[in-house]
Amino acid sequence: MIEMIVVIVIISFLVTILSNAVVSGKNKIKSIKCKSSLRQWGQATFLFTMDNEGWLPKDGASNGASTKGGWYVSLPPYLNLPVYKNWQGRTNSIHRPPASPYLCPGNPKLSDGVNLFHYSLNRHVNGSGVGNRVRLTSISFPTRIIWFFDNGKRAAVSSASNLHTNIHQSTPNILCLDGHVEGKKTSDLVIPTKSKDKNILSPQVKGMDWIP
Repeated sequence: MIEMIVVIVIISFLVTILSNAVVSGKNKIKSIKCKSSLRQWGQATFLFTMDNEGWLPKDGASNGASTKGGWYVSLPPYLNLPVYKNWQGRTNSIHRPPASPYLCPGNPKLSDGVNLFHYSLNRHVNGSGVGNRVRLTSISFPTRIIWFFDNGKRAAVSSASNLHTNIHQSTPNILCLDGHVEGKKTSDLVIPTKSKDKNILSPQVKGMDWIP
């Protein structure tokens, strides 16, 4: 009887370990696919700059309403995607849309019936104004400057407060302007103490900058 109990305990222990390993493996796969999507947006950005004398795409309205300019208007064609207003997934509040670079596999959020942005553009790169834009060559350290990131909210264009810190086992993925994608653990995020400096954004990301 004791031997049977021991066997059952061991089996239960092994099942728990295997279950955790499976969950961890699935999360890693989702993060890898997310990084792939972000790299695609980075590639689309480079192709756009090559076709537009080095200019980065305009931000566009944060609510996704822009139709004549904005990253979600200018970049999708380079990935053979419909522009955002024609993407059916943005209004489907019941079912998850098919896999797409618009979507992060690790983000379960569905549309609110109007919008769905799993990735957000850093609004500090182009500066204030939906129509503003800068040349990529004007950015001094593109390897450090955040361009796209895992979005914890819904805005197409936003800042540090929208960084999704509870995704990919608390390791949000970030695309920098040089095209590299990196996952940043919560230990790499710095919540600054109160400061009068408006340039101190929260959370800061070690090794990266929100403002060029």
